[in-house]
Amino acid sequence: MAVRTITADEFTVIVDSRERLPYKYPGMVNAALPTGDYSVAGFEGRIALERKSFDDLVGCVTRDRDRFEKQVQRLGAMEYGALIIEEDSAGIMQGHELSQVDPAAVLGTLLSWSVKWGVPVWLCSGRDHARAITYRLLQHFVRAAAREIPEEEDGRGEVRCWRCHRVLHDPVSRMRGIGPICYEVAISEGQLEMAEVVA
Repeated sequence: MAVRTITADEFTVIVDSRERLPYKYPGMVNAALPTGDYSVAGFEGRIALERKSFDDLVGCVTRDRDRFEKQVQRLGAMEYGALIIEEDSAGIMQGHELSQVDPAAVLGTLLSWSVKWGVPVWLCSGRDHARAITYRLLQHFVRAAAREIPEEEDGRGEVRCWRCHRVLHDPVSRMRGIGPICYEVAISEGQLEMAEVVA
């Protein structure tokens, strides 16, 4: 059986070459991404994160509205696509000093499109917070991908636990990719994404 060797600490952040003010991450690579501003090398077709400053956001929901909605629609077609906004809801509702646009309309557009296209919107308390959230989302995606155990190459269709490599028989364990005992141990050791809190 071919075993995936990727881990949460072994991934390369890809930043779109058109990103004007990119976040800085160790070992990051600039490349043209088909969707979004940030992804992971080898997973460009599966995860994409689109960053927007408050200035960008106001322009995107007004004069560039149609183009922006198409971007959101493309994010929604990804396995995981999300919007990272460098402003929280309180800041958005205070309005933008250089714009007369209704703050409620800006927030309402984000909420509406999030539901319409199935795209999470992360409202962050500034650029540093947004940078951290971006990295953690990429990291969590890689952790989930590292637990993907392919079927055996002998064609028997067996799925094995990613911790102990025993064959899994029950549907829930096969879906999770981990046996019930290993599942409890992984939760207690903080190895499962659902047991972790984004800082």
